Amino acid sequence: MATGGLLGVFIVLFLTHWLTVCRLVRAQVMTVKEREFVLGARSLGAGSFRLIRVHILPHVLAPVLVALSFGIPGSIGLEASLSFLGIGVTPPMPSWGMMISEALPAMRTYPLLLVFPGVLLSLTLLSFTYLGDAVRDALDPLMKR
Repeated sequence: MATGGLLGVFIVLFLTHWLTVCRLVRAQVMTVKEREFVLGARSLGAGSFRLIRVHILPHVLAPVLVALSFGIPGSIGLEASLSFLGIGVTPPMPSWGMMISEALPAMRTYPLLLVFPGVLLSLTLLSFTYLGDAVRDALDPLMKR
Protein backbone atom coordinates (compact mmCIF):
# COMPACT_ATOMS: atom_id res chain seq x y z
CA MET A 1 0.00 0.00 0.00
CA ALA A 2 1.08 3.54 -0.64
CA THR A 3 1.65 5.89 2.23
CA GLY A 4 -0.22 9.11 2.67
CA GLY A 5 -1.32 11.52 5.31
CA LEU A 6 -3.58 14.36 6.18
CA LEU A 7 -1.48 16.86 4.23
CA GLY A 8 -1.72 14.69 1.12
CA VAL A 9 -5.49 14.50 1.47
CA PHE A 10 -5.73 18.28 1.80
CA ILE A 11 -3.55 18.77 -1.27
CA VAL A 12 -5.65 16.37 -3.35
CA LEU A 13 -8.89 17.99 -2.17
CA PHE A 14 -7.54 21.46 -2.97
CA LEU A 15 -6.29 20.47 -6.40
CA THR A 16 -9.57 18.84 -7.36
CA HIS A 17 -11.96 21.52 -6.08
CA TRP A 18 -10.41 24.96 -6.43
CA LEU A 19 -10.94 25.30 -10.18
CA THR A 20 -14.64 24.63 -9.86
CA VAL A 21 -15.05 27.38 -7.28
CA CYS A 22 -12.95 29.80 -9.36
CA ARG A 23 -15.05 29.15 -12.46
CA LEU A 24 -18.26 29.65 -10.52
CA VAL A 25 -17.08 32.92 -8.97
CA ARG A 26 -15.93 34.26 -12.34
CA ALA A 27 -19.19 33.30 -14.05
CA GLN A 28 -21.26 34.90 -11.30
CA VAL A 29 -19.22 38.11 -11.35
CA MET A 30 -19.45 38.32 -15.15
CA THR A 31 -23.23 37.87 -14.95
CA VAL A 32 -23.87 40.27 -12.08
CA LYS A 33 -21.66 43.07 -13.39
CA GLU A 34 -23.86 43.37 -16.49
CA ARG A 35 -27.13 43.62 -14.58
CA GLU A 36 -29.07 46.86 -14.61
CA PHE A 37 -28.61 47.81 -10.96
CA VAL A 38 -24.81 47.56 -11.30
CA LEU A 39 -24.83 49.57 -14.52
CA GLY A 40 -27.10 52.12 -12.84
CA ALA A 41 -24.80 52.44 -9.84
CA ARG A 42 -21.82 52.80 -12.16
CA SER A 43 -23.58 55.53 -14.15
CA LEU A 44 -24.33 57.38 -10.91
CA GLY A 45 -20.61 57.47 -10.15
CA ALA A 46 -20.11 54.58 -7.74
CA GLY A 47 -16.47 53.56 -7.49
CA SER A 48 -15.14 50.10 -8.20
CA PHE A 49 -14.73 49.21 -4.52
CA ARG A 50 -18.29 50.26 -3.74
CA LEU A 51 -19.64 48.33 -6.73
CA ILE A 52 -17.85 45.19 -5.60
CA ARG A 53 -18.71 45.54 -1.91
CA VAL A 54 -22.33 46.66 -2.17
CA HIS A 55 -23.66 45.27 -5.44
CA ILE A 56 -21.55 42.41 -6.78
CA LEU A 57 -20.31 40.53 -3.70
CA PRO A 58 -23.73 39.95 -2.06
CA HIS A 59 -25.07 38.47 -5.31
CA VAL A 60 -22.01 36.29 -5.87
CA LEU A 61 -21.75 35.02 -2.30
CA ALA A 62 -25.00 33.00 -2.21
CA PRO A 63 -24.25 30.70 -5.20
CA VAL A 64 -20.69 30.20 -3.98
CA LEU A 65 -21.88 29.19 -0.50
CA VAL A 66 -24.36 26.77 -2.05
CA ALA A 67 -21.65 25.26 -4.25
CA LEU A 68 -19.32 24.90 -1.28
CA SER A 69 -22.02 23.23 0.80
CA PHE A 70 -22.67 20.78 -2.04
CA GLY A 71 -18.91 20.22 -2.34
CA ILE A 72 -18.62 18.89 1.21
CA PRO A 73 -20.10 15.45 0.39
CA GLY A 74 -17.77 15.14 -2.58
CA SER A 75 -14.79 15.96 -0.41
CA ILE A 76 -15.81 13.47 2.25
CA GLY A 77 -16.33 10.80 -0.40
CA LEU A 78 -12.96 11.57 -1.98
CA GLU A 79 -11.22 11.34 1.39
CA ALA A 80 -12.93 8.03 2.13
CA SER A 81 -11.90 6.73 -1.30
CA LEU A 82 -8.29 7.79 -0.81
CA SER A 83 -8.22 6.20 2.65
CA PHE A 84 -9.76 3.02 1.26
CA LEU A 85 -6.98 2.85 -1.32
CA GLY A 86 -4.34 3.49 1.34
CA ILE A 87 -3.29 6.97 0.30
CA GLY A 88 -5.51 8.88 2.70
CA VAL A 89 -4.98 9.53 6.36
CA THR A 90 -2.73 7.12 8.19
CA PRO A 91 -3.49 5.28 11.44
CA PRO A 92 -4.19 6.18 14.25
CA MET A 93 -6.41 8.83 12.60
CA PRO A 94 -9.86 7.34 11.97
CA SER A 95 -11.35 7.33 8.50
CA TRP A 96 -14.39 5.51 7.21
CA GLY A 97 -12.57 4.52 4.06
CA MET A 98 -9.76 3.00 6.12
CA MET A 99 -12.30 1.19 8.34
CA ILE A 100 -13.97 -0.30 5.27
CA SER A 101 -10.61 -1.29 3.82
CA GLU A 102 -9.54 -3.02 7.03
CA ALA A 103 -12.91 -4.80 7.32
CA LEU A 104 -12.73 -6.37 3.85
CA PRO A 105 -10.62 -9.42 4.86
CA ALA A 106 -13.03 -10.24 7.69
CA MET A 107 -16.16 -9.65 5.62
CA ARG A 108 -17.33 -13.26 5.65
CA THR A 109 -17.01 -13.79 9.39
CA TYR A 110 -17.81 -10.30 10.70
CA PRO A 111 -19.93 -8.51 8.07
CA LEU A 112 -21.00 -5.75 10.46
CA LEU A 113 -17.43 -4.45 10.51
CA LEU A 114 -18.01 -3.50 6.89
CA VAL A 115 -21.67 -2.52 7.12
CA PHE A 116 -21.49 0.07 9.91
CA PRO A 117 -18.81 2.34 8.38
CA GLY A 118 -20.43 2.05 4.96
CA VAL A 119 -23.90 2.94 6.22
CA LEU A 120 -22.62 5.80 8.37
CA LEU A 121 -20.57 7.17 5.49
CA SER A 122 -23.65 7.05 3.25
CA LEU A 123 -25.80 8.76 5.90
CA THR A 124 -23.20 11.49 6.37
CA LEU A 125 -23.01 12.14 2.64
CA LEU A 126 -26.80 12.22 2.41
CA SER A 127 -27.04 14.59 5.39
CA PHE A 128 -24.59 17.06 3.89
CA THR A 129 -26.43 16.87 0.58
CA TYR A 130 -29.67 17.77 2.34
CA LEU A 131 -27.84 20.58 4.15
CA GLY A 132 -26.66 21.95 0.81
CA ASP A 133 -30.20 21.74 -0.52
CA ALA A 134 -31.48 23.67 2.51
CA VAL A 135 -28.79 26.33 2.05
CA ARG A 136 -29.78 26.67 -1.60
CA ASP A 137 -33.45 27.02 -0.67
CA ALA A 138 -32.64 29.64 1.97
CA LEU A 139 -30.34 31.73 -0.22
CA ASP A 140 -31.97 31.43 -3.64
CA PRO A 141 -34.09 34.54 -4.27
CA LEU A 142 -36.16 32.76 -6.94
CA MET A 143 -37.31 30.13 -4.43
CA LYS A 144 -38.84 32.80 -2.16
CA ARG A 145 -41.44 33.84 -4.74
